[in-house]
Amino acid sequence: MTQHQIDVKLIPIPEPQGKVQAFANITINNLIAINGVRVMDGPKGSFVAMPQSKGSDGKYYDIAFPATAELRKEVNKAVLDAHHAHLGISSPKQEQPEGQINTNKGVSEDRIQEARSVDILDYLHTHEPHNLVKHSADTYKLKGHDSLKIFPSNTGGYAWHWHSRGQGGKYALDFVTSVRGYGFVDAVKLLTANYIDKEMAKISKNQETAPPPKELPLQAAPNVWKFDDDIPPKGPIVLPKSHWSNAVVSEYLTEKRAIDPDIVNHCISKGAIYQSKSHNNAVFVGFNQDGKIEYASIRGTTDKKFMMEAENSNKATPFVIPIQKEYKDTSRVIFVTESPIDALSKASLDKQDPKNGHLWNCVHRISLGGVSPKGLHAYLEQHPQITKIVLNFDADKAGRAGADRIAEQLMAKYPDKFEIEYRPPQPDPKGRPVKDFNDVLVNKRNDVRAKGHEKGGSADKGEHGVDTKDSHHHSTPPPEPVER
Repeated sequence: MTQHQIDVKLIPIPEPQGKVQAFANITINNLIAINGVRVMDGPKGSFVAMPQSKGSDGKYYDIAFPATAELRKEVNKAVLDAHHAHLGISSPKQEQPEGQINTNKGVSEDRIQEARSVDILDYLHTHEPHNLVKHSADTYKLKGHDSLKIFPSNTGGYAWHWHSRGQGGKYALDFVTSVRGYGFVDAVKLLTANYIDKEMAKISKNQETAPPPKELPLQAAPNVWKFDDDIPPKGPIVLPKSHWSNAVVSEYLTEKRAIDPDIVNHCISKGAIYQSKSHNNAVFVGFNQDGKIEYASIRGTTDKKFMMEAENSNKATPFVIPIQKEYKDTSRVIFVTESPIDALSKASLDKQDPKNGHLWNCVHRISLGGVSPKGLHAYLEQHPQITKIVLNFDADKAGRAGADRIAEQLMAKYPDKFEIEYRPPQPDPKGRPVKDFNDVLVNKRNDVRAKGHEKGGSADKGEHGVDTKDSHHHSTPPPEPVER
């Protein structure tokens, strides 16, 4: 294989807030220059993206790139090496040339991957809680390091940046090697101190419960489109009978859940939400491509907590907030939540601030009834124009794990098609517990009402003095969406 001379001029971003971690200009063999190369932060670590331009079809295409796989590999390595050198960390393990010492000796690749997944804030809370100082509502700093900040990352979790030294990263492994001075192997062992105990417990449990081994026929590798819940319904869906009125459900969603009345009325008018006859429950339904209901999530409207899915529901037809007809086949963005309440809440928050967020009825919005990827995969097959996926899952371990699982499956099936972001709700500035987007919405509504009482205004007035009890009579056409 021919080795090429690749010169890299790295242009770091002092405090990266999004996926782009740095830019680079490269020269190949002193003959060809490519500017605007990007170092991106992905679920499996940093990767290199070539400069792109938007085509007439609205899609983005690389405008300059290595023509062979071998050269592409060399360019990727050169750029990532420069990026890692700037951060003061070692590049990921490469194939060892003959006779070269393996510097990762003593730790397995699985253990290294576990260490790479440890979030910086989790590490500090566990190992250095005495050094962690709150700087603002969602930002931290370290004692003795005023210029080192820990802040929320747009891709989920937290990131860190040491301004005085121009170093930073997202995971604890970078921090421990760059700031605390640990060697790579020692850092991995520190971050995975209970790894061996867990593995031995796993082995012991498997030995106790495993049946006698038997010879099995060879099978093909599992398809990424198989799911844990991939069991066909036993029969037609069993739906609760509908009430002649939707008044109880409408009041529950707008008053108790603080969801925008326009959005509630829109979903009711399209048949996506209705009120059950016997218990006045809220029923959120999912339609197949023929317009038939195949899924229903049922939630109680009283103080007694009640949630269930209708018998024989098919998760491949999720609850969808109906999108404007003219954007159904052109919108390239989809927002994905765990529950219908979350989807309605996120839409309500976006509707309150249309200049800085996607307009609620101009992009695709679905809920999965949990974190099963089945409904999302089916929806993407039906809407092939979608290229950006925003996972608005809950801010807990199950939400994060579900987001990682979906991202891995989609990247395995379509390595270059989707831009995927995990955007959980951010911590409340007043310290109130926040798990999902309805918590954010209700807190915001309560703050507005409290402020209205302080000023002597009505508790039913919104942020701009609009009567929230009857705002659907005053809705106006939305402006052109920011991104589709």
